[in-house]
Amino acid sequence: MLTFRFATEDDCALILRFIKALAEYEKMADQVVATEELLREWIFEKGKDACFLREILSM
Repeated sequence: MLTFRFATEDDCALILRFIKALAEYEKMADQVVATEELLREWIFEKGKDACFLREILSM
């Protein structure tokens, strides 16, 4: 089963991994300044953005 959900503060490490992987693919890894702390602050504390995650659940 495929589901989508809003990210939570517990997902900051995963979100950062996705950001770094995309930056690496685009050959822009040296430009990533995000940290888990910055993501937590700007997404969850200040509410400046939202993040959805897709999950595949086994039955």
